[in-house]
Parts: sequence; C-alpha cells; structure tokens
Amino acid sequence: MKNLMIILSVIFQIIETPVINAQKGELAYTNIPSDQNFVSLEACQILLRETPMEDSINESNSDLQRQFEANQVRMTAINERYQILTKEILAIQEGPSNSLSEANLALEEVIESLYQSFSIQQEDFISLSAEQQLALISQDQTVIEWQAYIEELNQIIDQYVREQADLEAEYQQLLYDNETLSEQLQTSKETIAQRNQCQLYPYSASAFPIDHDNLQLNTSDLPSLIVSIDDYFKNIVPKAYSKVTFQQIFDLFSQELTLEELNRKLAEKHVVHLDDSNFELYQYAKELSLFDIETLASQSLRDYYASNNQELYHAAFTNLLNLKESQMQYFYIINTELFENIKLLLADFLNSNGLISEEIIEQIKTLHDRYQMKLVLYNENTQTWSANLGAHSGYLDEYSAKTLIQTHPQAEPQPDPLNDSSDHNDSSDQKDNFTTPLKKETKDPGKGLLTPNNKKLGAGKDQKDNLAYLKDKLASKPNAKKVNNIAKPTDQEKNKVEDKVNKEGSLAKSKLLPTTGEQKFYLYLAWIMLMIGLIALIINRCLKQHRKKQYIQKNFSRQEERY
Repeated sequence: MKNLMIILSVIFQIIETPVINAQKGELAYTNIPSDQNFVSLEACQILLRETPMEDSINESNSDLQRQFEANQVRMTAINERYQILTKEILAIQEGPSNSLSEANLALEEVIESLYQSFSIQQEDFISLSAEQQLALISQDQTVIEWQAYIEELNQIIDQYVREQADLEAEYQQLLYDNETLSEQLQTSKETIAQRNQCQLYPYSASAFPIDHDNLQLNTSDLPSLIVSIDDYFKNIVPKAYSKVTFQQIFDLFSQELTLEELNRKLAEKHVVHLDDSNFELYQYAKELSLFDIETLASQSLRDYYASNNQELYHAAFTNLLNLKESQMQYFYIINTELFENIKLLLADFLNSNGLISEEIIEQIKTLHDRYQMKLVLYNENTQTWSANLGAHSGYLDEYSAKTLIQTHPQAEPQPDPLNDSSDHNDSSDQKDNFTTPLKKETKDPGKGLLTPNNKKLGAGKDQKDNLAYLKDKLASKPNAKKVNNIAKPTDQEKNKVEDKVNKEGSLAKSKLLPTTGEQKFYLYLAWIMLMIGLIALIINRCLKQHRKKQYIQKNFSRQEERY
C-alpha cells in the first residue's frame, strides 16, 4: 500500500508540470528579437535562391500553427482527465465510504471476530500454527466476500493508474511534438525575416526558377527578342547595379583635377571607407552610388598626390572594378539557370539568322551597356556569336587594361616678364607639360606618374644663367621666323612691349593665387555691415529731426499761451 501511494504521489507531481497554453493565432514561444545586423552574402544567396516563395512558406506555417494549437487542446484535455483520475484514485483509496481503507478496516474486524470465535469454539485453535489458523479463517464466507470486494477496488485503482500512464505518455509525446513545431515555426519565422531583409538589399533579386523549356522569349525578330529579355532583366538585374557603369568609374578616375580643386570638392563630401568589411557589404547590402565612387576617386587621387605612388592609385581603380564585378556575381548566382539560358538562346538566334551587321552589333552593345552585362561575344574572325557563360560581366578585363590620365597637382610657376615675351610655342609647350599620360611616366621610378616634364624649361640650368638663356632664346626668334631687314624697335615700341609684358605678368600673377571664395565673402560681409550702419544712421537722423520738430512745436504753443 505504501509503495502504491509513493508511486501515485510521484506520478501526480509529474502531471503537475506547467502546461504551455497558446491562444489562437499566437505561438507558445517568445517572439524572435529583430536582428539589426546584416545577413551574410552567402546566406542571402541561399535564402533568395532556394527558399520557397513566401506564399508557400505562409501556408506551411499555417499548417504548423494549426497542428500546434490542436496539440495544445489535446494536452489540456489530457491534463483535465488526469486530474479527474487522480481524484478518483484518492477517493477509492481513502474515501469516507466505499473506499479501500474502509474495506480493509472491516476485513480486519471480521478477522478479529473470527479469531475470537475460533479460540472459544476450538480449544486447540490457539495451539495451531499461523498457517493453519489462516487456512481456517480464510475459508469463512464473510472473509471471502470482503477480500473479493477489496480486490475489485484494487482492480479499479489499477485501471485508473494504467489510464494515467497512457495519458502521461501521450502528453509527453504531444509536448515533444509542440516543442518541435515551435522550433520549426521559429526557424521559419527567422527565415522569412532574413529573406525579407535580403530582398531589401540594393543588389538582391527575386528568384525565377525557369529552365530552357519554360523560358518565354519572343524570337520573331531581334527587337522583339530584346524586349523579351528586357522584361526578364528588369526583375533579375538590380537597378543599383545597372545605373552605375564601368565607363563612369573609368571617367571618374581619369579626371584631370588640381590639388586645390580636389580639396575643394572633398571638403563638401563625407569620407567613404572601403575596407574589407565595407567591401563585402557593398557587394550586396549597401549601395555604392556614383556620388560615392566620385568621392573615392577624388580621395584616391589626393592620396596619390601625397604619396606619388602609382600602384596605390591603380589599385584603388582596380578595386572598384572588382567590386562592381562582385556585385554582378552576387545576383547572378540567384538566377544562374535563367541567365545561362538567355545567353545561349540569344547566341543561337543571332547565329541561325546570320545577324552580323554593324547595326545588329550596335543593338547588342546597347543591350549590354543598359544592364552592364555582356550576354554574347562577337568573333570578327569567324563572324559568329558565342554565349558569355558564367558569372562574368565581360567588362572587367576591358576596363582593367585601360590607361588612366590625370593632372599633376604642382602649382603653376610665377611668370617672369622676360619669359612672357618669349615664343608662344614655348609657353604652350610648358602648359602642355602639366598633363602627362600615366603610361609615359612609368619609365622614371623615382618620380610619380603625373610628374611634369620640365626639360624644355631649362630646369638643369643655374638661375644665374637665366639671362643668357633668355637672350639666346630671343636672339633665335628672328632666325626661326626667317624675316629679313627687321627694323630696330623704337623707344615707344619698347615702352609698349614693356607695358604689355607688365600687364601679362600681372595677369599671370593673379592666376598664381586663385581665390577660394573667402575674399568675396568678406567683401560681401563688409558691404552688408556698411549698409546696416548707413540705415541705422539714417534712422537716427530721422528720429532726431522728429524730436526736434516736436520740441519746437511745444515751445511755440507755450509762447502762444503766454500771449
């Protein structure tokens, strides 16, 4: 009996475990906190490419939610039934009436009564062994009836205990199932949240599981085919990628800007950092606009002016080209089959119809430039088209091989009046020397790519020999012009020449210190303060005249009153 009670108490404690109750439309687990971090590039590719559409995910989640709620209802019913069985068992065991304890007491009283009766009726009963006494008493009909009644009660208790065990096993299974469902719902919820987050990234695209058989392209003519390709590419080529071209990147890195112009431009822009972490984010999650590229190009050019390092400047340019190529590779993998099938079909269409004219080539080039992706390549030797298979834009090698041209930041030299009177061709040569192709300057490792060639200026001469050099240059001019019998200039003409030289020298000197806008600002500020002072002075004079007039009128009225 004690063992039975211990077992029942243990089972009762197990059943008293808190039950997870979920209302309709709610989950029994806590909500997932929103993740403010970026989803990784590989995870986004998997989620966008392999995750089913959102409608199917929602339908699957609805099925899981309904099963979860049904399990919760069944668990509640099991718990209620278990509690009822526990009460029934306790009532049968220790109830005030018709209980097992009451029957045991009654049986004990019957046994004691029979023992006394046998002791009186049979003199040798007391001398019998316990087994012999038990055999005599157990044959009594009353004892048999009470034992049968107690056995019946025990059978009822055993039946209830077995039912409780079955309910407990079912409850534990449902609890395990709901934990699994909760994990599935939570994982699905996280998947949807991450997928939605990936879809918001500027270089993401929706997945179109389309193979060659169900690819719908209008192949009646080339314009119709291009329109059909446009319809697909509008959905699978992100706008953030196509609106920035490789040519624009090259143009921005080929700008000829002075150091002063660079500083003025960069002063109005925020600094753009393209370290390893940002490089990966700009491949898919952060948009690299044309404004950012212009800032990076200006920063790289300024760094080049400071370090005079050719490799660093070209590395910055190549880095941006590789970044744009990586952006294409990111969204290309999401719809690899669709891209490959379109490329193959376009190449087959062009070859089968013999479309190799200049007009056709220009139309294909326009399509490529529109999406910054070369779908097919034309071989001039074989006059055939081939599909540009793989995640390659086709522009990277082309622009990586181009030569950049920039302007050296060296300040303009101060003009010399004597130099200004030299030949115009020499001055134009000096000006042109400040713009030098990068490729030509690579011969001198000790100087930067943009170092001007000053050999024509007589840089190797000593400053003391300048006068002799200028005389030599001036003396050679008549021979260069091949003009005979030139009259010696008069004093008046000399004065005109000197005035012209001085005037040009003053103009050149004015070019040496270009205004940055500060003088104009202070000039405007001085004019504004002057105008404010004049207005205040005029108002003060008017007030004084008005007060003087009032004073005169008062005195005049007082004099009239006296008279």
